[in-house]
Amino acid sequence: MTIATTIGCDYSCPEKYSVQGVVTYDGAAVPTGLVTFVPDRTGPRVSGAIGSDGRYQVTAPAGAYKVAVIAIEETVAPSVTKENWKDSFASVNPRRYVPEIYGDAETSRLTCTVEAASDNTYDINIASRARGRR
Repeated sequence: MTIATTIGCDYSCPEKYSVQGVVTYDGAAVPTGLVTFVPDRTGPRVSGAIGSDGRYQVTAPAGAYKVAVIAIEETVAPSVTKENWKDSFASVNPRRYVPEIYGDAETSRLTCTVEAASDNTYDINIASRARGRR
């Protein structure tokens, strides 16, 4: 006798589609971080890690999304002793690869529509405010 079990969704779970792209800041690949798609309507958020070449990939149901990008340099805290504890806090100030405003889907102004297709490409090209001024 064979018993088949489906874990996760039942018949109401929407089909998901792949979205991939590259995250850049001022033309350079963002080397680490997380891209999060937040649905305009109900549904779960989906996230994908940014690789060292700036590439990311997520799988999401078709629909409209607001997008957030969090990209902070990975740092290792120094060893803290009684003598250096004050200095150790100052040295753990990670670099942001993209401005903080992009870390919130409500303030990033980044949007993407996932189509019911096998190939959805959404490159995220962020420019610094200084470069955009005239």
